[in-house]
Amino acid sequence: MFGLTEKELDRYKDLVQTYAIRDLATDVIEDSTLLVDLIVKDGKYYPVPSFLKSLVTDIEIVLTVNALHTAYDYAHLQTDVNMSEIDIIQHLHDKYETEIINQFIRYGIAFSADVVEEAMTCLIVELPYLYLQAIENEDFDKEKFLEERIQAYENYLFEIGEAEEDDDEDEEEDEE
Repeated sequence: MFGLTEKELDRYKDLVQTYAIRDLATDVIEDSTLLVDLIVKDGKYYPVPSFLKSLVTDIEIVLTVNALHTAYDYAHLQTDVNMSEIDIIQHLHDKYETEIINQFIRYGIAFSADVVEEAMTCLIVELPYLYLQAIENEDFDKEKFLEERIQAYENYLFEIGEAEEDDDEDEEEDEE
């Protein structure tokens, strides 16, 4: 399936899940201001531990499920569909950015567009490396695989950077 053996597919799934929880969710949670219920104790405000734990778990679930779906789509598009890498990147970004937004809303997670954009960008840039780590076939030329795709990822990151600069300029104009 997806050009991977059953063993490679299991490894790919494990790699993606580990990345989603250890890196992606951690980065999103650490870089975000979380809106949580508070309690007052000795005149100070503290987050309700059960609410905070539930919120973190919900974020991990949304990001892990979407990372897995994105990764499976990526593997499928690498082997079963004749699309350029930049088209694959754009397809995955658009499709799963919307999915993450919808699931955050369903789970009642307050978020900004920047959080979702950052999560998708990090995940998409990591996908080729996760895919390659799963492949055990020694005849597969991993360096060639990356060389053939690197320009598409550079263009993607450039476009993301350009979009952020445009947003910053728009915000500055609105403030004036």
